[in-house]
Amino acid sequence: MHDVNYYIPLPEQKGAPSCNFIAFTEQATLEFKTTEPVRMVYTTDGSDPALTSQEYTKPLTFRETATLKIRSVLLSGKMSPVRTITIEKQSYAPAIEVAKDAAKGIKAEYYKGCFRTVAELEGKAPVETGSVATPQESKHRVDGYREVFPDDFYSTVLTGYMDIPEDGVYYFSTDHELWIDGKQLISNEQDNHGTARKFSRSDKSAALAKGPHSFRLVRLGAIFGGFPTQWENILVAIRKEGQPDFEYMDKSYFR
Repeated sequence: MHDVNYYIPLPEQKGAPSCNFIAFTEQATLEFKTTEPVRMVYTTDGSDPALTSQEYTKPLTFRETATLKIRSVLLSGKMSPVRTITIEKQSYAPAIEVAKDAAKGIKAEYYKGCFRTVAELEGKAPVETGSVATPQESKHRVDGYREVFPDDFYSTVLTGYMDIPEDGVYYFSTDHELWIDGKQLISNEQDNHGTARKFSRSDKSAALAKGPHSFRLVRLGAIFGGFPTQWENILVAIRKEGQPDFEYMDKSYFR
């Protein structure tokens, strides 16, 4: 009535954390809910859903790569923002063979200074290198949420191998930039648009074969959306398709 915007619940996935990038190998079935009992409409032709679009009434099954757009509709006809979900058919990315004499642990490189993009690290030399057993053991965290000064900022680049326990589709969640097998899976630079990175908004999934896979993880040292990245540990969470919850990757996942 007063032209004041208000919250309209977006469609959420039922039974698992919501994700806007769904990998699958044979088929993917998505079931949706909303926090309030409202109608949902969707399209798969690339257009934004309108009031006259197909109404969501039952789980949707996909056997080929597709783009699903879905939104909620209030009784008044006012619609929520569009939620766009990429559904991608993949083959299992093969595991790699790790040399027997490969160094144990995760290689850690620390770059002093404030960096807001991964590109800014190119051509720079780390001021310190080392090895850690897990990402959360990396150095240069500022404890106690105290004020962060220029000398506190360090960007961290971690490289190594993660062990995938069995063939499957795995979802990853992190506040940082993540590459697996040389391909960028999570880019918070693009997906969070420079806002706070304290809580990841860019979970993504990938079909991975059992065994070791190379990874690269970059934590940029800067302030995003008012949160200094040095306040938090470097963490990566994982869940297998069908599991309801993420778990933080501990040393059992890393070589």
